Amino acid sequence: MHSDGVSFGQWCLRSFLGEIGDKTFFLTFAFCCWCPWLGIRKSTSNDGALQLALVLVGSSLALCLHAVMVLAYSSSLSEQALGFEGFASVALVTLGLRAKLELGSLDARALALKAPSKADDEEMPDKPVSRSVQWNESCFQTLPTSQPQPEASASYGSTQGLQPSPADGPVLSARRANDPLVSSVLAFVLPFALGFIAEAEDKSQVVMSMGGKPASIPGALCGIIVAASLAGLLGFVLERQLSDQRILFMVTVIFLGLSVVCVSQALVHTAAACTGGPHCSRAEQALLGALQYMQIDAGND
Repeated sequence: MHSDGVSFGQWCLRSFLGEIGDKTFFLTFAFCCWCPWLGIRKSTSNDGALQLALVLVGSSLALCLHAVMVLAYSSSLSEQALGFEGFASVALVTLGLRAKLELGSLDARALALKAPSKADDEEMPDKPVSRSVQWNESCFQTLPTSQPQPEASASYGSTQGLQPSPADGPVLSARRANDPLVSSVLAFVLPFALGFIAEAEDKSQVVMSMGGKPASIPGALCGIIVAASLAGLLGFVLERQLSDQRILFMVTVIFLGLSVVCVSQALVHTAAACTGGPHCSRAEQALLGALQYMQIDAGND
């Protein structure tokens, strides 16, 4: 019983340290701060807590599923790492550019708000009014006064009431597009999908493969949940302490930086960088077959 408790604590600490500072940790942190559909999550006041919980659930579920695959079935995704890392790099670049465009529009909006304030601060000098430019009050006293006419009341269901103007069309469509349901779905799907794909070549996979066994699954899952909760807590706190520009800049740097890491890890699994393994042997056999085919064609000529 004592050995089981020690093993649980060791694997909890090992998985926690393996997840701290890796790609999935920063992905969870970024998605807790920013939503690719509605922007910074503090702007979504109604569903902010729900979306934050969905991000943590999606990220933790992806990491726990991968840990169970490695510990219980001794299966990893290293053979498909080239395709997974390539897809992850494209997705991360897309998210980084989306955050960069939102940052640019936010900066442009801030500059537009500063321009009228500067114009109001500039006071125009008062000019003296000449005697020739004066009102003739006696002329205006002879004019009849106009009485305001009462407006015709529109009955219920008639077309004489308030009608939406053509300019309200984009506003109504934008309100329909800013559906919080879409943001809530993305809050779960994106962390789950990208977290599971990025975990294929993460450092936590190496930690799980070092002497792991099915009995160590509870401790590993506990450490993963604690690490994901810490990433969510950091994102929640910093998103409310920093300005919108700094949050968007930080999210952009995280996504673009992680895309560079995914590209570098994908290049390791190419045929030119292979040093062993089944996928490398297949690449070497294909290369040797191509060379032999070229030699046969050269001999026939």
